Amino acid sequence: MKNQFSKRKSLGLIILSFLIFLTVIGSYIVLPTSKKIQPIDISNLPELQVGDWVFRMGTSLDSRLIRQFGKSKYSHIGVIVETAPKPLVIHATTDDGYKEKNQVLLTPLNEFFSPSLATDYAIVRPNILNKEQNTQMAKDLRKRLGEKFVLTNKNEPNLYCTTLIYQEIIKQKPDFSVKWSELDVSFFEGEYLLPISLFNLPNNKIIYQSSP
Repeated sequence: MKNQFSKRKSLGLIILSFLIFLTVIGSYIVLPTSKKIQPIDISNLPELQVGDWVFRMGTSLDSRLIRQFGKSKYSHIGVIVETAPKPLVIHATTDDGYKEKNQVLLTPLNEFFSPSLATDYAIVRPNILNKEQNTQMAKDLRKRLGEKFVLTNKNEPNLYCTTLIYQEIIKQKPDFSVKWSELDVSFFEGEYLLPISLFNLPNNKIIYQSSP
């Protein structure tokens, strides 16, 4: 009986490792959802500002793994870098349906929140940088378009959605600190910065959520 349990446990670990491997190489598996997603009408959003953060819960397998790791309803984050003539978001991602993959992208907000990519979304106004600093950060972020997505722990060179933002904030505010999460799951060992840590920062102002 003990031997049989060990075999089942080993099989479970192999399956989990395979799923995470798919995440690492950027293979997207879209899982069905019972929630009917409506396209967002960005004309009805509150007035946006450069430096606002946009969160979404993605539709892919890796998004669900991130939600599980962070126990959060959001799996991805980007930054508003332009509000007119239309809101634009810069974010580091593996694949948003474009031919460009595994890099920093500039995406219209309505596409960032499109039903094919998001099941829930929120807009947060962080109280970290002032207007001038946010404007400078937006300029610096534009210079990073096309940089390669790198998902590694805190102690190695990395570039994913949260660390892109973190790296730019500390240029403007070196004493900025945020909670990193310790992971010890197959390929993920060490400290990682999950979206929930940025969402839960003190003094964040939630200006929009698709659901409570």
